[in-house]
Amino acid sequence: SQGTTSMLTGLSLEPTWFSDRVTLFLSLGTVAKLDHMTSPLLKILLISPLALDLIKDLGIHEMFGSDFFTKEATKILCGTIPTICQFGAKIIADADPKVDDTGAARIYFGHFPSGASTKCLEHFSQIYHAKKFQLFDYGNSGNQAHYGSDSPQEIPLENINVPIARFTGNTDCLGDVKDNDWLTPQLGGNLVFDKVYDYGHLTFFIAKD
Repeated sequence: SQGTTSMLTGLSLEPTWFSDRVTLFLSLGTVAKLDHMTSPLLKILLISPLALDLIKDLGIHEMFGSDFFTKEATKILCGTIPTICQFGAKIIADADPKVDDTGAARIYFGHFPSGASTKCLEHFSQIYHAKKFQLFDYGNSGNQAHYGSDSPQEIPLENINVPIARFTGNTDCLGDVKDNDWLTPQLGGNLVFDKVYDYGHLTFFIAKD
């Protein structure tokens, strides 16, 4: 999800640089706007500013980091009680984790999550509340320093000139189908392949099929 968000931003802001180097962008579980995001875990973090404010006040710059002990414990738990992995997938991103392979999930959750920048989560929160696919909001003075305006600009998707193949899951709690429907006209003729699967977000890595 963060990879697709970053790539859409790069393609929009540096279209020539990317078109010289990229022949096709394969976008799995695409995340741009988050109007219809339903991930229980992300909603706790993003909907109320209190959680993120507390995290920042505590000087925490990374969320969901992992170490040897958490990785090994996850592998053992998922191997012994597979429903634990399924529950983990459900609260993060997959509305129907039954389409995921439990053996693959055991390995996957031994590595995932492996850390995310607090600033990235704050950016997703801003996108969710603004209902815009926009750059990071630093506040009026910070925005003036970074962008020369009081507010962050929307990411200019119309600048993209690289072919995109998009793969969407209909039980994806992050890259929701409705939000991707909004994205379709923004991508225009660059969208050369577009298919919706009976997948969640993590299913692209751990599907039974």
